[in-house]
Amino acid sequence: MNQNLSGNFSLNITKLPVWIIYSDAFAVWTTLSLAFSVISTLASLLLLFAIFHRGIRWGSQMLIANVIVLEALVSAVILPTAVLTSYFPSLRLTAAGCDYYYFFVVWIPHGAQYASLLLAVNRVNAIFCPHRYGQWRNRRFLVPVVALCWIISFSLACGYVGKIGATGPWPSCGISVTSPSEQLFLSVFLTVFGLYIPLAGTCLCYLAIFCSGIWRRLSRCGIVNTGVTSNGVENVQQKRQIIANVLVVSCAVSLLCYLPLCLAYSVLLRVVIQYPPAILWMRLVYYMGYAGNSLKEVCR
Repeated sequence: MNQNLSGNFSLNITKLPVWIIYSDAFAVWTTLSLAFSVISTLASLLLLFAIFHRGIRWGSQMLIANVIVLEALVSAVILPTAVLTSYFPSLRLTAAGCDYYYFFVVWIPHGAQYASLLLAVNRVNAIFCPHRYGQWRNRRFLVPVVALCWIISFSLACGYVGKIGATGPWPSCGISVTSPSEQLFLSVFLTVFGLYIPLAGTCLCYLAIFCSGIWRRLSRCGIVNTGVTSNGVENVQQKRQIIANVLVVSCAVSLLCYLPLCLAYSVLLRVVIQYPPAILWMRLVYYMGYAGNSLKEVCR
């Protein structure tokens, strides 16, 4: 009889959900995630206030403000919703609620990725084509390209309507279709077009800017010759290079913080299955990326 009781007890333990088995880790993750979300939101609001207080100008400031607005929406709405609906059973979303919520999960964060790519292209134009930069900073050009970033991410989100539901092992929303091939296709499509393509383009732009900065330092030391430029043009280029350097750091932070979560369900899938809390810490690093970018801009 004791053996039967022991066997039943062990069987019940193995059937417990992961958020009960790892309740302490889940509580720590929830607290830290909400803290980073609040920090990122406050920093983003402070940045927006500073930009609009000084008077926003058409050009890089408008593009930076566009990125900050998108990141503020992620930090203030999407991330807290993900954390609170996962931790508190009474707030967990139904299948229909997941469908509506995940639409914004795809739309806003991926819109931020394409907005960052647009900002990177703008910085490349300012550094390498300064005489034509005026054509890139007028309202007639900027308004359509900013709208295009929102339209691309909106189109990605529309493709996932009706294909979202509650997923495991942690209580959250994700792609939930019956066909494994369709689920793989949707996951890869979203990851490639929503993250890898804009992030790769952004990294290439900032890599070119970083190499340009090294070349300019070598020219000041007399190691290489880049030709004669006036002091006024050189000062403007130095200011643009400083802004670009800050954005290079931001891109590096994005790579370190955002990619692990995207790789978790592909390359690192076995680790996630064997140790469920791993996905929590990858999500936490993802949230830290938003807070880190916002704080870095405030310090600048």
